[in-house]
Amino acid sequence: MNEIDVPLFHFSRGHFIEADYQDPLLEDYRNNPLLEALPPIWDDKTVAKQLAANPSFNVAERELPVHLRMHCVQRISRDFFRPLSRHLELQQSLSRLIRDGYVGRNPLTPNLCIQSP
Repeated sequence: MNEIDVPLFHFSRGHFIEADYQDPLLEDYRNNPLLEALPPIWDDKTVAKQLAANPSFNVAERELPVHLRMHCVQRISRDFFRPLSRHLELQQSLSRLIRDGYVGRNPLTPNLCIQSP
């Protein structure tokens, strides 16, 4: 099979993942498969842990000459991230916006077809 024989839209079919439906823990979100398929709503501690990143460190690098250690220090600006309160607020806002958008789009509700433009 050569390049010409490849189907036209072969690469745009996407990647499918089977949904894992979980109890959303809030009555407003229950019985809506769109909301139940989303990841759980994280608390700030979990979000901070998921977002945080620390640079790799090797104790032997302390013995390197200064001109090489400076390159190791540069790694901090590339690999270090400590979430601030604004990052946590942004994550919570996005989580609420996504979920609020799905509340009125419940495919199990008969009114969905009527509401759709």
